[in-house]
Amino acid sequence: MLPYLFGALTMISVGKAAAEMIQEVRDQFRNVKNAHGVTLMEAIKLASTGKTLTEEEEVEPDSDRCIMISTRSSVREMLAPGLYSVLTPLVLGFLVGARAVMGLLAGCIGS
Repeated sequence: MLPYLFGALTMISVGKAAAEMIQEVRDQFRNVKNAHGVTLMEAIKLASTGKTLTEEEEVEPDSDRCIMISTRSSVREMLAPGLYSVLTPLVLGFLVGARAVMGLLAGCIGS
């Protein structure tokens, strides 16, 4: 059962991080502008028509912000799955005994 809990918590964490990243990208499409006032969305629309962008039309996205969101989310969200996988055998071993830990580990390997 422990591997399934770990997998479920991991998928939930990835979903939360992806939602945060999507929100940031949407904000950047609307709000990031170059010195000439062209937004990132306008530059993407121009480039998708096949037009080569001039220096005045090019817009640089803030990729450092996306990297920060990804790093922060991975550290924050993966804390619970890591604690479950480390603390469960320890707590079970101290409360029930070594045979219970062997059963837990065999069950985790078998599932």
